[in-house]
Amino acid sequence: MSHTSNHGLYLLPGFSLSGAGRYGVYLFFVLSAFLLTRQFLVNKSRSERYSEFLSNYFKRRFLRIFPLFIVSLCVYWLYSVVSGNSLYITGVEKFFKHLFLLEGVGIFWTIPVEFKYYFLLPLVAWFFSTDRFSALIKTGGGLVLMLICYPGTPVFNGSLMPFLGMFLSGSFAAWISVWLERKSINSLGVLFEILGWCSAVSFFLLSPDILNLLFEGARYTRTYFHDQLLFFSLVSVFFIFCSLYGLGGLRKVMSSRFFMFLGEISFSLYLWHIIILKLWLSLGWLEESFVGFTVLFILVLMCSFVSYTRLELPCQNNALLNSC
Repeated sequence: MSHTSNHGLYLLPGFSLSGAGRYGVYLFFVLSAFLLTRQFLVNKSRSERYSEFLSNYFKRRFLRIFPLFIVSLCVYWLYSVVSGNSLYITGVEKFFKHLFLLEGVGIFWTIPVEFKYYFLLPLVAWFFSTDRFSALIKTGGGLVLMLICYPGTPVFNGSLMPFLGMFLSGSFAAWISVWLERKSINSLGVLFEILGWCSAVSFFLLSPDILNLLFEGARYTRTYFHDQLLFFSLVSVFFIFCSLYGLGGLRKVMSSRFFMFLGEISFSLYLWHIIILKLWLSLGWLEESFVGFTVLFILVLMCSFVSYTRLELPCQNNALLNSC
């Protein structure tokens, strides 16, 4: 919705989320670290050997990301050659820099960032799972690591360092969640529910164009909040905790069939939506209209579903088979 807003296509007239797409990426970084760290923490109580678990972890991560990533790099490169319009992958050098996670342009900037944290995560998870450190040391260490890893101004070129604090926030939150599950958290349900809904709403309200509509005379630019990484880390953690431990309202919405479907095809949707948007705009049909947005959205969903079922799902099944 952020990227379509950049081209005048809106779900509702004037409902522009231009510039807010980065918030979704920030939420993804925290959520990804949270879920993967929990796997390590939960694995501690399983019979599976750690070396075997670690080997399967890297196999699953590679097969989850790289097959579709390689295909998308080829398609974007082909588009640039055939159309004559540069779209991220403009030659052999760009292709191999992206393939080896040395560079990230356009939507591809998130892939190197995410994958590089996969190599660091086992060490972070060990810190939170080992019995060598007390809960106080883990809490203090987690907070210190998070705070020192937040930069002043992030860069969006595939480097992990500007976003390391966000990933650490997700890992730290995973340890907190495991600790909370050992305690009685029923009394915190109302608090988590309120914080979660506030977080969900903030992803929309902090869209610069929405703020400019709400407050007369405001002049927020598209990138105004992009460097507020610590804030969005906290917002993302609240959102996750509400989904887990709230009263159930937000969890019911996010676990609906529609959002579960979006979750399954989200990686394909993320990689293909830009090139489909470019092709759609080149046709010049139904521009700047609700109908145009709706048709485009359905088209993106259909293409993403095909990509998920024909490429992603077989690779995931292969990863699970190799893990058995």
